[in-house]
Amino acid sequence: MIDPVIISIVALCISIAGFGFSIYQWKKNSFIKSAEKAHEVTLEAFELRRSSQDLRDLIAVTDDIDDMEGFLRAIDKVSEELLNALRNPRISLVDAYKAQQKISDLRLELDLLHKQVLEVKRLNNEVAEHERSKNNR
Repeated sequence: MIDPVIISIVALCISIAGFGFSIYQWKKNSFIKSAEKAHEVTLEAFELRRSSQDLRDLIAVTDDIDDMEGFLRAIDKVSEELLNALRNPRISLVDAYKAQQKISDLRLELDLLHKQVLEVKRLNNEVAEHERSKNNR
């Protein structure tokens, strides 16, 4: 017969190996979640830079609007810094969420500025239309 102590030792080794494998899986899953979140936030940062360039182009074709180049450069600089931080393969999930929060804040500011520029453009179009109708009379 097999000694019960040997069976207990084998069972203990199997349990320890299973626990070690569970820790390994947890670490890998944590790394994968962080990488997925970093990728998602990276895409958001690229979208923010694209929107910033679109707004820069819209400002260039709109009359009577203040130059927002300094603000837009600051947005580009912050998004570039966030992109550099997100390129770190050992970024934590918390850091990725903080970067996403910062990008969301910048997105809101950029959207507000975009709405203001569109309103100025609409007003300019109405004034130009009014001037044309006044000149046609």
